[in-house]
Amino acid sequence: MWAAGLLSATASYVPPADAVSVSVSPSVAQEPAQIVVRVTVEPNPDNRALEVITESTDFFRKSHRQLDGDRASRISFFEYRGLPAGDYDVRVQLIDQEGSPQAVANAKVTIRP
Repeated sequence: MWAAGLLSATASYVPPADAVSVSVSPSVAQEPAQIVVRVTVEPNPDNRALEVITESTDFFRKSHRQLDGDRASRISFFEYRGLPAGDYDVRVQLIDQEGSPQAVANAKVTIRP
């Protein structure tokens, strides 16, 4: 019984699968494109930052926004302008107080020539 109590006392927080979600608008656009990335985060005291990585074969941008734990806004917006043609991966990482990714969400965007 003592061992079970010790295990539960040292267990770390594991975020739910839906701790972070992402949507991109529009998902298909004409170059040079402007997109808006909407990130929704479930409140948690361990939430410290969001990283949004937008990349294609010829483009890379990484944005970072600090979060104030469970007092942070649930919804954050990131805007990207002038995106060239390509197929894009948009990846969002929810970072904890140790600086480690705790949850990841992905979206796809196509920018046509």
